Amino acid sequence: MPWVEVRTEVNPTEDQDRVMQAARALFPDLEIKIVDDHLLGTTGSLDAFKAAIRKQKILDATRGALHHGASDNEIILYLNKQVALMGKVSFVDGDPPLGALVVSIRSEDIEALIDQVAPRTENGVIQ
Repeated sequence: MPWVEVRTEVNPTEDQDRVMQAARALFPDLEIKIVDDHLLGTTGSLDAFKAAIRKQKILDATRGALHHGASDNEIILYLNKQVALMGKVSFVDGDPPLGALVVSIRSEDIEALIDQVAPRTENGVIQ
């Protein structure tokens, strides 16, 4: 089972509840704490995230992002908070104006986790 941590800054211009909704839209089982204007949530489930990438048909892009963010036993992803609020996945590079949802996924077998979350496809069909 993976261990997932989601963190982000809650900016003064943002509604704290909406930031929590954005995180929970992709990771509904998050146990969330707000500490010093930062949201920190943890869960052991990637089910809603996996469902969102399949619904959006972005398995290949997700697979690339997972590989790009992988090192040893951890993957770091940066997701757009505003898009996440709509239950959609959008990967970001750099630091968007309102910050990103920083998702850290830990597993003892990163390659197996990547294959499970975003399996290889051929012509849009999972192999």
